[in-house]
Amino acid sequence: MHLARRTPVPAPREAVFAFFSDPRNLARLTPPAMRFRIVEAPDRPLRAGDRLRYTIRLAGIPVPWTTRITTWDRGRSFSDTQERGPYRSWNHRHSFRTVPGGVEMLDEVEYEMPFGILGRVVHAIWVGRALRRIFDFRERAIREIFAGSGTTFPEGGVMPIIDAMVDEMLREGETTKKVLARVPLDRLDWKPHPRARSAGDLAWHIAALPARIAAMAPNDEGDVMVVRQPPRPDSPEAIVAAFAEGLETARAALSPLTDDDLRRKFRFRRGEVTMAHLPKIAFLRAVLLNHSYHHRGQLAVYLRLLDVPVPPIYGPTADES
Repeated sequence: MHLARRTPVPAPREAVFAFFSDPRNLARLTPPAMRFRIVEAPDRPLRAGDRLRYTIRLAGIPVPWTTRITTWDRGRSFSDTQERGPYRSWNHRHSFRTVPGGVEMLDEVEYEMPFGILGRVVHAIWVGRALRRIFDFRERAIREIFAGSGTTFPEGGVMPIIDAMVDEMLREGETTKKVLARVPLDRLDWKPHPRARSAGDLAWHIAALPARIAAMAPNDEGDVMVVRQPPRPDSPEAIVAAFAEGLETARAALSPLTDDDLRRKFRFRRGEVTMAHLPKIAFLRAVLLNHSYHHRGQLAVYLRLLDVPVPPIYGPTADES
């Protein structure tokens, strides 16, 4: 199950991220009726690996909840994952992006209910709506807290196109990491058909893509015979690490592109052969994003054929339900 909420915040990104780095501020973002109470938390700004223990009330019943900070990209994003609590699984990713007038904060929650069909019924009747009300309160609280920051969103202010594309790349990248990590070390050379790529080669093709596109995107043309795919690493862990590094390389290369840059024509070549001549924005959408999703779907089928549990992509899989 998935919940996403975008909230514009009229304040500098550093100030907003610092606010969310302080666990004492969690109570200010939680409806009073839930009677949020911290049991254990660090007395300093959060960082990766920190554990938070607190209690809330659901339908008047005290519920203990423990989460751990699993990812931390200072100033940009962090994730907390449930270790103990009311859900079968819960991962909350917080992202912060500078936009005209302040920051756009993106909350994305991937979660699963316990108790199978019964849990899904309870979600449909109560939990789904309750979560939306909680995030409605959270959005109002954030706006009130930062209302006096002195920053205002300009009338008609919009996010640069490239910011939306980079945001999508990073968000989908978190899911892609999960799929890449499931490829078994002893099956990297397995193929579902003689003419198919091996599992390892397919995973590496996906993982190497962001860095290769980053090398082409600032220019008006790119040649796949020049920006070649490096040799494949020898483990799934190394493939995932290279993919994560490639995402950061792509973020740095793409972020400076203006809307005018994206409208300029881009020639995509294989040696002397022009494979496509199209606006740069269309090239990035087709090759960096859609191409990656296509191969990620293929790799998910490989996992199923190998009898490896398939992680959630756009919702729970049969293995995760």
